[in-house]
Amino acid sequence: MAPPGVRLPYCSRPRFARQLCRWFPQPCEGIAMEQAQRRQGVVGYHDGETLAEYERVVENCSDLIAAVGRDYRYVLANQALLTHYGLPRDQVIGRPMPEVVGQEVFERQLKPLIDRALQGEQAEGEIERFFPGRVRHVLNVACFPRRGRDGSVHGVILLKRNVTAQVQLRLEREHTLHLLQLLNTEADLDALLRSIVAYLRRVSDCEAVGIRLRQGEDYPYIEASGFPEQFIESERYLCARDLAGQVLRDELGNPVLECMCGNVIRGRFDPGKPFFTAYGSFWTNNITGLLAGGSEGDLQVRTRDRCNGEGYLSVALIPLKAGGETLGLLQFNDRRAGMFSASSIAGLEHLAGSIATGLARRQAEQALRRSEEHFRLLYEEAPLGYQSLDEEGRLLEVNQAWLDTLGYERQEVIGRPFADFLAPGEAERFAEAFPAFKQRGSIQVQFQMRRKDGRKITIAFDGRIARDAEGNFRQTHCILHDITERQRLEEQVRHLQKMDSIGRLAGGIAHDFNNLLTAIMGAATFALGNLPRDHPARDDVLEVLRAAERAADLSGQLLTLSRRRLITLKVTNLNDLVRNTSKMLQRILGENINLVTMTASDLGLTRADEGQIEQALVNLAINARDAMPDGGTLTIETGNAELDEAYCARHPELKPGQYVMLAVSDTGIGMDDEVKAHLFEPFFTTKASGRGTGLGLATVYGIVRQHGGGVWVYSEPSRGSTFKIYLPRAREAEVPQPPPAPKPMPRGNETVLVVEDEGLVRRVAVRVLSSLGYKVLEAGDGESAVELAREHPGPIHLLMTDVMMPGMNGRQLAEKLTAMLPGLKVLYASGYTDNTIHYQGVLAEGVNLLQKPFTAAALAQAVRNLLDQPA
Repeated sequence: MAPPGVRLPYCSRPRFARQLCRWFPQPCEGIAMEQAQRRQGVVGYHDGETLAEYERVVENCSDLIAAVGRDYRYVLANQALLTHYGLPRDQVIGRPMPEVVGQEVFERQLKPLIDRALQGEQAEGEIERFFPGRVRHVLNVACFPRRGRDGSVHGVILLKRNVTAQVQLRLEREHTLHLLQLLNTEADLDALLRSIVAYLRRVSDCEAVGIRLRQGEDYPYIEASGFPEQFIESERYLCARDLAGQVLRDELGNPVLECMCGNVIRGRFDPGKPFFTAYGSFWTNNITGLLAGGSEGDLQVRTRDRCNGEGYLSVALIPLKAGGETLGLLQFNDRRAGMFSASSIAGLEHLAGSIATGLARRQAEQALRRSEEHFRLLYEEAPLGYQSLDEEGRLLEVNQAWLDTLGYERQEVIGRPFADFLAPGEAERFAEAFPAFKQRGSIQVQFQMRRKDGRKITIAFDGRIARDAEGNFRQTHCILHDITERQRLEEQVRHLQKMDSIGRLAGGIAHDFNNLLTAIMGAATFALGNLPRDHPARDDVLEVLRAAERAADLSGQLLTLSRRRLITLKVTNLNDLVRNTSKMLQRILGENINLVTMTASDLGLTRADEGQIEQALVNLAINARDAMPDGGTLTIETGNAELDEAYCARHPELKPGQYVMLAVSDTGIGMDDEVKAHLFEPFFTTKASGRGTGLGLATVYGIVRQHGGGVWVYSEPSRGSTFKIYLPRAREAEVPQPPPAPKPMPRGNETVLVVEDEGLVRRVAVRVLSSLGYKVLEAGDGESAVELAREHPGPIHLLMTDVMMPGMNGRQLAEKLTAMLPGLKVLYASGYTDNTIHYQGVLAEGVNLLQKPFTAAALAQAVRNLLDQPA
């Protein structure tokens, strides 16, 4: 009996039932013996009232109480234990324990504890029980020896308490801690997911576990373990698709997600249904029965029936929620029924919350790392230089382009003042600009910087100020763009534009000048023909003709400069041109200058006007001679060259490709940068007054550019100069044609229509042709010429027309008259043209041109040659 005044403990309280045995181990033994004696018809030895009270306490205890003999047969079992096993009392009392609890549970979990109690010890432990169709239980078992009056142990009292909820709570904490450790220590996301799935499969004891996570618009299996491969392949994606493979969408434009997984992810659930939880999870211990007894309306979705078809009975889908959105779900499948309970699902939901929070953080960190890596890559591989400065103007960070631009290594610049890398005199400008930059928040300026190798470059500096949340200065973000090359190219473009403008002016002057020269030369030629050989004025007229020819040469240079002089291209070998010109050049250079030629044996051909290239070579030789007043060496060299995109980017006049090169080098006084900047400008000269026109090198420039080539000079004071001419290489060879032998001034009797808006030139042409026997018609413009041709009763054999005329130009007139008069031949005369009868100064095929100023002999020969050509 219990000591007087001591209250018997209620065994269903949290303290374990071993306290019960501490107070009345003998009553428990007495109850067991009394019940055994009753069954044998023997009167008990205990006080009946006291024993009945003890019996009621044991029988009504919520904990499981039993007693077994040394033969492991039940001699006592309270109602809680009978309910736990689902058996009536007569199927428990007297039966061996293995028949009641199962052989495996008895041998592995209960027998070791009972055997210790049979040895006189008190033993305690936890066992797991699993009944088909029911959730598993965790029982805390305490075993106490049953002693007789003589103190010998002849059995064991077992007190069992269902601690499933407590164990589950403890395990949830342990699982959560383990998962958090994984989330915080596993660096690789794929490895992390593998570890999570493996752990969940182990702690849930489920056959298969998988994780679905959002990828684009779908939620595929990212990691799974235990599922058949064909199951994963067939169920990998959730988006419904039409026959064409296009994703189906709902009325809001969202992709339609199929099966119960889609329900859970989209949050379509009714918590009133027994298979949904308020959290949004789906679970069942018998999916076959659920599908058999539920409609699509009940299930809220048309299922694919793949889990059921694979033989899974227990299925749980737990959403992964974090930050108000669903990242995916956890899936637990098992072919055994009864794997889940409401409490175990709640535990999985708790774990899913921890996993989702960790995954969301990891995904955000991963996205941040990708973004940082992306911007770091952009920063480091950007073609422009980037730098950050602190408040004192010291370099905090620079990218690779900055280092490449200035030729430094990173460790050489970080922490140094930006002003250290500026060219002399620029540090003061930066010191003045930086305070204003910090105050305004932005700056755009140009600085001269000094590379590590000492070379100066010009950079465009574009900066912004980064401030913290309170508006305080944090650092600068600056872009540095090396514009040295751009400035050089802009200067080249300005130079080209200036040359083009000067060329247009020169061409316009030459046009009018040529008309005047034509009239002068024609009148002087007629006057000379009418004077006797001994006439005193004859020498004066000859001097007029010589002066006119020199003026014609000057006019030709102006046309060449403007690239308006028409040229005839033919395939040429520059080696032949150099050899043919060498003797003349030696006479020009004089005895104190040594001429050296170095020609390439494999030199390619080029399409060129030989007379023009010869003129360019002569002009360069004269320029070299003047640069070597005390004598020296002039070297002419030819060679092949292939100009790449990098070279042509620095010389925009050229295109990448194959070229032939003609170089002229001297050992003269050389030039500085200022002289080189104006070298090809018309009328620019460094020679004394009266010793040069300033057109020699400008003419060279015009000739080369009209040939589609380029010319560059390399020179330093006192170190001589080298001019390199690059001409496009010809693709095909042509057989050079010898120049036609000179002919006497021919005559004729055909009808020639002369059309010229300049009266002086027209009168000269009419007079020359009339004197040679031709019948000549004349008109001052195109319209008059058409009317004259229409009214003329006889044939017109040849049209001689100026190209540039007001109103109808020469080309338009020729087209109209040749349509009116089939067989009409056309001779153009011009001292200046646009692209009317040529393209970029190259005469179109089949066009006959007489260049102004022309002589009477040149006019007579041109007319006769054309008339003699077959129709």
